Amino acid sequence: MISLFNHEMLISSLLFSALTLGSCSLWLVCVPFIHTAHAESPITPSGLHTQVSAAHPAADGNTQYDIVGGIRPGGGPNLFHSFGDFSVPRNNIANFHNGVSFDLNGTPFAAGLPTANILARVTNQNPSVIFGTIQTTGFGNASLFLMNPSGIVFGPAASLNIGGSVTFTTANYLHLADNVLFNATPNAVTDALLSSSPIAAFGFLNPSSAIAVQGSKLSVSDGQALSFISGNQGFSYTNPDTGHETSVPGGIMVSEGHLSAAGGQINLASATSPGEISAVNFTPIFGMAMGNIRLSQGALLDTSANTAGTVRIRGGQLTINDATISSDTNNADGSPIAIDINVTGDMSMANDLSPALTARTTGTGHAGSINIHSGNLEATTSSLDEGIVVALIDTHTSGTGSAGNVAITTGNLHAINEAFFIDTGTAGIGHGGDVTIQGTDIKIEGPNIATGNFRFGQLLGQDVRGSAGNLTMKATETLQIGPAATISTEAGFTAQGGNMTLEGHNVSIIGNSFVSVDGGIGATSVTVNADQLRLDFASVLNSNTVVDPGGDITTNARVVELTGGSRIQTSTLGNGKAGEIKITASERLTLDGRDNRTSLPSAIVSNFYALGPGPKGAGGSGPIKVTTPELQILGGALINTSTNNSGNAGDISISSNLVTISGQSQSEVPNASLEIGSTRGSGIYSRTVGSDLCLGPCGNAGLITIRTDSLDLNNGGTINSGTTNNGAGGNTILTATQSVTIQDGASVSARSTGPGNAGNISIDAGQRFDMQYSSVTTEAKLASGGNIHIKAVDLIRVANGQISSSVQGGPSTAGGNITIDPKTVVLQNAQIRANADQGNGGNIEITTPLFLKDPTSIVDASSRFGLSGTVTIQSPTSNLSGTVGQLASKVSPPQVLLQNRCVALAGGEQSTFILAGRDAIPSEPGGWLSSPVAMEHWTGAETEEHASRLMVRSRGWNTQPPLVMSKDATMVLSLRRLTPSGFLVRSFADSAATGCSS
Repeated sequence: MISLFNHEMLISSLLFSALTLGSCSLWLVCVPFIHTAHAESPITPSGLHTQVSAAHPAADGNTQYDIVGGIRPGGGPNLFHSFGDFSVPRNNIANFHNGVSFDLNGTPFAAGLPTANILARVTNQNPSVIFGTIQTTGFGNASLFLMNPSGIVFGPAASLNIGGSVTFTTANYLHLADNVLFNATPNAVTDALLSSSPIAAFGFLNPSSAIAVQGSKLSVSDGQALSFISGNQGFSYTNPDTGHETSVPGGIMVSEGHLSAAGGQINLASATSPGEISAVNFTPIFGMAMGNIRLSQGALLDTSANTAGTVRIRGGQLTINDATISSDTNNADGSPIAIDINVTGDMSMANDLSPALTARTTGTGHAGSINIHSGNLEATTSSLDEGIVVALIDTHTSGTGSAGNVAITTGNLHAINEAFFIDTGTAGIGHGGDVTIQGTDIKIEGPNIATGNFRFGQLLGQDVRGSAGNLTMKATETLQIGPAATISTEAGFTAQGGNMTLEGHNVSIIGNSFVSVDGGIGATSVTVNADQLRLDFASVLNSNTVVDPGGDITTNARVVELTGGSRIQTSTLGNGKAGEIKITASERLTLDGRDNRTSLPSAIVSNFYALGPGPKGAGGSGPIKVTTPELQILGGALINTSTNNSGNAGDISISSNLVTISGQSQSEVPNASLEIGSTRGSGIYSRTVGSDLCLGPCGNAGLITIRTDSLDLNNGGTINSGTTNNGAGGNTILTATQSVTIQDGASVSARSTGPGNAGNISIDAGQRFDMQYSSVTTEAKLASGGNIHIKAVDLIRVANGQISSSVQGGPSTAGGNITIDPKTVVLQNAQIRANADQGNGGNIEITTPLFLKDPTSIVDASSRFGLSGTVTIQSPTSNLSGTVGQLASKVSPPQVLLQNRCVALAGGEQSTFILAGRDAIPSEPGGWLSSPVAMEHWTGAETEEHASRLMVRSRGWNTQPPLVMSKDATMVLSLRRLTPSGFLVRSFADSAATGCSS
């Protein structure tokens, strides 16, 4: 039955029939249009000359409602509609038809006018429930805007068939570019001002309702936009499928739904306070409170295409739970910004089986970037089954195009679980993308961040020439990487790794975490700026290279601590030299191997790694430079540069007011820098280790330079620049302004155990050099020993220790020279040796005003089969002078000479007095002899003067006087004078100098 029409509808129907429905011979047989609502009609007009047909069958068997009429100001591109209710049940179609429209005065325009925007409002305060299809006919690529402040919900069967972009909003008005408002509430005054200007903003006056997409698959044409702009008020509606009352939470919710705009835009924005949201970039005005957005249960927002588009999200709180936002590109460059998230509240991502955000490329096109700006960000992810790992944020490239960048600005970031957090890497020729993360507190607990590729791809024959992207993480408070996190800017053997910057008040890499820049070519670098930098529990900060010089690691902090077997290291796999490590700690640097739950030493290391046996190249280790007021190396920790190929070990430079090296541990190092399983003292090492990887001559050990006020080397602590192959040992230069103390099994060594010559050791100890139960050695088994020079202003003391440059090699080898130059030398059960076996002994030169040595001490430069070296002791109190001559067979008792020193002149002859000891330097006239009596503890600059005034309490002669300890555990030796200084002179002659008359 055909409905009755009033006069206005009759005219409109006649015009519509005459102008657009030429197939109808009479308007009475055409589809009727209504002005007032049918009781059963889900779509009703409410003014602006909007006309809605009665339901009629569509070609596909669905029920269709045709919508025509509307206001077209000035016949322009904007067409305005007004509905009382607007819902589309399942199997129903709401069809916007480009028929007759009207001007503001009701004058009709011909059908089919060009249209840019269809703008519709819903006025009856009922939500729009869309379970069917919304489509446009005859509008080309015109955009559709549907505004209903009471809420919009899309059901599982909802769909769109629109030529242009589509926007659904619960705003209170649409703000046109000419400042005209299209209000959701009918207003004759403002409606009379409607214009043809484009939409500029979405306006909110009162709390507006939400938008929900529940299992819908909504898509727009390629290159078009699909937008949802909502308030934050929840609402209820009657589900047309079940008849049940159903609630919708505030904001925007997409549950199980798929939103698609291939190569176009998807925009979600939710507001909770008055204000406007831009219709261009969907940014709210300053200070506007934003609403919630939830994506869950497999929801997908997708602008992927051959040329990918953009997804924008603007809101308060954003939740992504087992949902994905994707904007992948292929053979054309994607939009510069693929995913743009800006929320004022917190953001959370929790996916187990799929990535949350993707902007990847599989072809020649460059992927777009992902930008996130949020209050706080929490990310949870895990691995897929069957070993497949999916990144939560993924912009990687598997083609020739570059991967997308990722930029995150947030308050507190917390990423947890074991899989990938961010992957901007490359699996092919394309370059990896950059990652930038800024926040207050950043914690990466478990997941990985990668901007490059895993070198194993190249080992498997894949073409992975793409360079890695750069990575920057900056926290105003805490930056924590770990436990069990991996941060990598790794590239293939023929590609360049990315640079890495880590900044924070407190930066920690903990729990077996691995932070690495890694490249085959081109220098990369790691920079860490912090108040406190801490590495713990086998965590690693690494820079590796293959061909070109490696990247540097630079740290600037107040305090730097490496504990629990953690390492800062640079390394090389090939001909490239490893990068430099530069540590600046304005207060303290501590390397501590105590309380170590691993078998690895805490270390700063530069070395060479070998993949498989055989020669591997000429890449050497890089230099290490440390600048800090206090350096502590404890419990088997170490600073090490080593080489086991043709490259040289890097130099080590330490500048510190106080250096303490103490303790040892059972250490295992997974490369050739140290012997596996060896007991290793805390220390500083620059060594050559092994020769199986050398191409020709092996490289040399590096130079160790330490500048300090005080150096304390104890309890097995070590400074070692030795060699085990044909490379030369390195030199060691220790310069202190106050003192050098070496005790309790500590050592300074440039020892050689291979054919390479030992290095030299130079120690300027400042005021005092004190060594107990320790050694300074440049010994060599097969080559020549290095030279040793020890200098101090006041005292050089060796107790139960050894200074040795001895050699055990063939005739061509020679012991190194030893020079000692203080005010006072004290040797207590000490050895100073420059011996040789078949070669020549070295020379020993001791220059001191006071030379004190007990009978058990040895100063020896002899050679077993070669030439012995010389021992020269220059001391004002030791007059070993005159000539050696044969004595008469009858020896005068020395007591007679002591009682009458002029008797020897009676015959006018000359004599010489010699007192020789066994295996030691003879005691000299006027010198000091051992005594069993202990003396008071003495130190200080007035050592010589103080010693000359000592009162001796003799208990009898003992040829092996004991060494005794003072109450402060400082070993001292009691001494007595052989004769008064000057009593025995060069010759007994008739001279005024002798005091005897002829």
